[in-house]
Amino acid sequence: MGKKSRLSIENKLLIHKAIIKPIWSYGIEMWGCVSKSNIVVMQRPQSKILRAIANSPWYVTNHILHTDSNIPYVSDVIHERINKHHIILEAHPNPVLEPLLQSVNTRRLDLQGTWDAIAGWIPYHVIVIRGNVAYFV
Repeated sequence: MGKKSRLSIENKLLIHKAIIKPIWSYGIEMWGCVSKSNIVVMQRPQSKILRAIANSPWYVTNHILHTDSNIPYVSDVIHERINKHHIILEAHPNPVLEPLLQSVNTRRLDLQGTWDAIAGWIPYHVIVIRGNVAYFV
């Protein structure tokens, strides 16, 4: 699949779709909570592989490589597979899977949450919290 390969671009793309893509997309449905930086880490080798397949020069953008080869970005594949997985879970008859469909309401640590944590560590009669200000009594 390198520069001197005698395979056609169509055959190289077929190898990519049949061998390489299933490897990185295995279990991709669980990547819904992954950060953007981790998606970029997965996108980088795919773009490099597409650049090697097409033997394209440095000034050809990744967007052109993806559109010309008809290969979606990693983030698009993640969103597509997550949506499909969610639809399958909604239609599944097993009631045990229903909690998987409920969104988890996690509270980020903010100023109020920080004071909650402090109040949990300090005895309750020592600290009084009013708004975002802590008073020691």
